[in-house]
Amino acid sequence: MMTHPDEVLADLEEKRLRRPKPMGVDPATEAGIAFDSDRLGFVLQTINIEDSALVQQVCVEARDAGVTHAFVEDAYMGPNVGSFKTLVEIRTHWMLRLSDLGIEVRSVTASTWKAKMIPGVQKRAPQKEAAYNLARELGHDPDDDNQADAVCLYEFGRRVLDDEKEQ
Repeated sequence: MMTHPDEVLADLEEKRLRRPKPMGVDPATEAGIAFDSDRLGFVLQTINIEDSALVQQVCVEARDAGVTHAFVEDAYMGPNVGSFKTLVEIRTHWMLRLSDLGIEVRSVTASTWKAKMIPGVQKRAPQKEAAYNLARELGHDPDDDNQADAVCLYEFGRRVLDDEKEQ
């Protein structure tokens, strides 16, 4: 039996009001994603953006796991404009896929989540190491820095949603 899209959206809104649930996305050609699923456990993956079927599958799994909010790192304008444009396209791709499934998407600058999650670490290499360390402290074992950042974005999102729920 097919469920009407309005019923799906109403169900998602009810879940969102009951218990907000985050997802962390570090968008890149090899994107890191992190979310918690009762069925799958903690999902921590690196997804190649070119694998459109897998990107869609992961987004649907996140929705089905009750994810209500995706915290997606904003693109950083570094010295290479071409890289920046590519990252914006990838980020937009993730944001559209997730929002099309009824997941609220929040764009987070790297400086915002890093200031809260790994404060006082300024240089890029130490930030990557600090993100790995934090992910491990939280009980996860990232395979790469995109996964480590995704765990940090997930945890950042969890804290933001907890703070909002208390207000």
